[in-house]
Amino acid sequence: MIDLNMLTNLYKFNLELIEKHTAGLSHEDSLKPLAVDSNSINWLLGHMISARTSIFEYVSFEPVWTEDQRVRYRHGSANVTSDGPDVMRLEKLLADFAESQKRLEAGLRELGTEDLTRKTGYGDWTLGGRLTYLQFHETHHVGQLMSAASALGRDGGWLDDPTL
Repeated sequence: MIDLNMLTNLYKFNLELIEKHTAGLSHEDSLKPLAVDSNSINWLLGHMISARTSIFEYVSFEPVWTEDQRVRYRHGSANVTSDGPDVMRLEKLLADFAESQKRLEAGLRELGTEDLTRKTGYGDWTLGGRLTYLQFHETHHVGQLMSAASALGRDGGWLDDPTL
């Protein structure tokens, strides 16, 4: 069974890593294509915010973005490597991600363990299984963001843990 406190902590770790690795980056940095078949930091952040919309639907909290805002960053959308009318500024992406964190934590606090066995309507997935997968998905993209930031010369490192 999934532990909601642990899940909340895992999402907090993702936010901390994102903030650490994007500190000091410019919007222009966030648009740079860094390698063949790699996503820009801009697209990665937008994609993670977009993906969190599913979680908000499951926990009945208002998503941060509308469906129109999500289009540019949804699964299968083209990488963001230059400005355009549908491209969000890095500063807005970071602010929206932080806001999504607040809403996500509030939504997870509202859940009980019995809610985690509820079917989501997404195949045979239970809410607990879906939340676990979505957290895994986000963490995958956080790792990509860390690599992209490293390619830009950022040495954000990992979270500070004196026990490691």
